[in-house]
Amino acid sequence: MGAIREGVGLSPVLTKGLGGSVATSGADAIVRRPLYVLAAGRTSVDLDGPALLVRAKDRADARYPLSRVSRVITSARVEWRARALAACLQHGIPLVLTGAENTPLGYLLPAVRTLSRLSRDLEEFLDRPDWREHYHDWLRAERMRLFARWQRSREEAGKPLPQETLCELKRRYVYLNERSEVLAPDGLLSTAIRAAVAERLHKAGLGAVYWGFRGEAFHLLEDVSRLLELVLHLEWHGLGEVAHFEGAAILRMFHAFAFSLTTHCDDILGHLHRYLKSLLEEWR
Repeated sequence: MGAIREGVGLSPVLTKGLGGSVATSGADAIVRRPLYVLAAGRTSVDLDGPALLVRAKDRADARYPLSRVSRVITSARVEWRARALAACLQHGIPLVLTGAENTPLGYLLPAVRTLSRLSRDLEEFLDRPDWREHYHDWLRAERMRLFARWQRSREEAGKPLPQETLCELKRRYVYLNERSEVLAPDGLLSTAIRAAVAERLHKAGLGAVYWGFRGEAFHLLEDVSRLLELVLHLEWHGLGEVAHFEGAAILRMFHAFAFSLTTHCDDILGHLHRYLKSLLEEWR
């Protein structure tokens, strides 16, 4: 796992450092994994046939087949050839760039060729002058839904929390919408979450940002990511001072929850679509 912090590599399940192509076997041969390119030294990414070619100082060249990569998390210090970026976008692979302390700096998403019904409903919803008020109500309700789901799962597992603790967590993270401390002090976890959401949005035929009435921005990628941060914070509650774990350990924990987070992401988008449909039916 340390190789992700020092240089590049696929997700923790497959990372072996910079020793060339990643070996595949069995079911893993068709599984796409996130690719981390976070080298501190001079590093470049080029295209070599059907693979990304990563060159780093004092390390052997590494090739990562595009068919094996689901998304890319890369430092802004890494030099990318335009053809490598274009190949990622052509293969439907989103990229998230990190800045200082590995915090998310920006992202490149493949073009959405066919907009989903949810995307069209969003655009209709955003034409209304009062869209932000309705949307904030939905966000608060969605945070409450995720909190209640987590609370039920703990009770069913025989691990209920004291009522005083539940009330404080609900106050901070549902009503006040505080930022989870699991993201401090390193931003790599935040970046990894946004890369995962970017991948799901692209597959769902959705954009990262929409524009509402009078040019107000609707940050779908950011808002869904914040909801998944809440999910992780609740799931990790009681595991100790997670915020002080080494970045590599936090990423390892994150990828252990990858399937669960994907399910949560799809559920969130499904709930948003249902909410919009009900509102639009009332307004039409």
